[in-house]
Amino acid sequence: VTELLRLYFKSEEIEGYECDGCASKTTCDKGLEIAHAPNALTLYVDRMANMDLFGKLNRVVRFEEALDLAPYMSRHTGADETYDLFCVVVHLDVGGSTFFGHYVCHVRDASGSWWTLDDERAEPTTWDRVSEVNPYLLFYRRRSPHDRARPLPTVKKEAPPARPPPAPTTRPELDPPAAPAE
Repeated sequence: VTELLRLYFKSEEIEGYECDGCASKTTCDKGLEIAHAPNALTLYVDRMANMDLFGKLNRVVRFEEALDLAPYMSRHTGADETYDLFCVVVHLDVGGSTFFGHYVCHVRDASGSWWTLDDERAEPTTWDRVSEVNPYLLFYRRRSPHDRARPLPTVKKEAPPARPPPAPTTRPELDPPAAPAE
């Protein structure tokens, strides 16, 4: 999962980007960052095989009991951005199909013990067993949750650069009116 997050948040260089303000072409970096870390984090592991309706990718995706979001934050405040895994949902497929199968859930209780929930059955299990499954959904809770009563800080966006005034045309009747003198 950490490698998937690193790839998802990796910046990408775009050549030939046209600036909206001045229409000049340049090279820029495009990337994603997390502005506000949530108290609860759900990760969906996409296992669809492109547009093949009956295909499923069953490659192994490893995940950890603890996940640090600090490297993906837009601001590094020194706050603890660590998350603890508390639930893993698994899709047990029939013949590699994404449309048929059965869901099983592995949950960690307040004492730290892991349980497998399968319809009417709840059985104790171990982290070693849970860590070997192919996840469909991973649920994490923030180790140091935000206070709900406190409003989230806002992220100030930089204003786009001011557009230069349009160049005069050869036809004065098409030029914008001049600003009034003060």
